[in-house]
Amino acid sequence: MGGRHAVAIGPDFGDFVERAEAFLSAWELDYAIRHINPDKLMWHPTGFMALHTTARFEGMPVRMHFWPRGNRPIDPAHPPIHNHVWPLAGLVVTGTYSEAIYQLEESETGPLACYKVNYHSRDDSTVRADALRYRVDQRDFYSYQAGEIHSVAAGTWHETVISSSDRVITVMVTGQQRLAAPHLVGPPGFVSGRRTRLQVTRNSFVEQFGDLIQ
Repeated sequence: MGGRHAVAIGPDFGDFVERAEAFLSAWELDYAIRHINPDKLMWHPTGFMALHTTARFEGMPVRMHFWPRGNRPIDPAHPPIHNHVWPLAGLVVTGTYSEAIYQLEESETGPLACYKVNYHSRDDSTVRADALRYRVDQRDFYSYQAGEIHSVAAGTWHETVISSSDRVITVMVTGQQRLAAPHLVGPPGFVSGRRTRLQVTRNSFVEQFGDLIQ
């Protein structure tokens, strides 16, 4: 018997989005640049640079994500669809941010496998396949321009889709944890095990974003 994966929207999701939008309204490009430390950047396996800034939103670190133009170091086997344990809101500082939001249906014969992620630290995690299988019931695509804010409830399945011709920076805030663990969904066969993220070299960052931080 199939069923939908729970999405932890909750009665307070709208309140979170309202508070997040008020906070993020101050984060124009110049303001965001002041919080960048290129020595603390890590590559996410789906091809963007990620860092925690020194700023806080309701006790949680404010994050910045950077998608450089051109080829990005992507793990082609990494499942693209994922969810988060907390709600999030992100301000597009520059470029066009696009994402797909999915409705997934549990199905014993579904073509997509599910993987549970256990984080040991921010950039160190273990991924294990679980017994669930899914099929895509619905896929909706959204794009956001610089100055716009996107938001996702905890548990929502989504996939970030950024053109390789675009250079994108987002500032992201999160709410309190609502789920026990995040999950990935993608083709079966993703190798389980422990993974650590690669550090972004200062030269790589400056080459792509140096004109913005001078």
